[in-house]
Amino acid sequence: MSQATRLTRNLNLRAVAGDAHQLFDKIPQRDLSSLNALLSTHVRRGDVERAWSLFVELHRSRSDFDAYTLTPLLKACSAICDPQRGRQVHCFVVKTGSESEVVTKTALVDMYSKCGQLGDSAMAFEEMGIKDVVAWNTMISCYVRHGLSERALGVFAAMQRRRVEFSEVTLSSVLKACGVVKGFG
Repeated sequence: MSQATRLTRNLNLRAVAGDAHQLFDKIPQRDLSSLNALLSTHVRRGDVERAWSLFVELHRSRSDFDAYTLTPLLKACSAICDPQRGRQVHCFVVKTGSESEVVTKTALVDMYSKCGQLGDSAMAFEEMGIKDVVAWNTMISCYVRHGLSERALGVFAAMQRRRVEFSEVTLSSVLKACGVVKGFG
């Protein structure tokens, strides 16, 4: 096991202690895996600005970003409700070809919704070629979040027509939607 691999694994282990960035700085050859681990660590810890600064700094010297680089950045944009940065990351998603990744497209759907851009959220969902249960759950939750319970139930019906197996998360969102519809009905 290489030194970079060992140090990368330690990034997540040391995230709670807050010294992940110092550990990253010690990696002699920072590969994409170590960068992705550090970005995810910053976002998980709620240090969104540090994640963004790291991305901007490294973007000057490299261009080999992938879905695992961009997905945490989309989560960061969601956390601070910054659709402008989200659109910038979306451009990188297209540029890197990561738009075919279900996890990245799902993060786009979520980011646009949390930033109040429900139309863009729905468009990103509709453009997805492959939709897993997480993608369907995300779109249902987006509509529930915006008080559009009937649309949420419509997405659930479409999910059933496509014979996608639902999860506990699906049922939770659908129950919320039913509660709202019943309350107004």
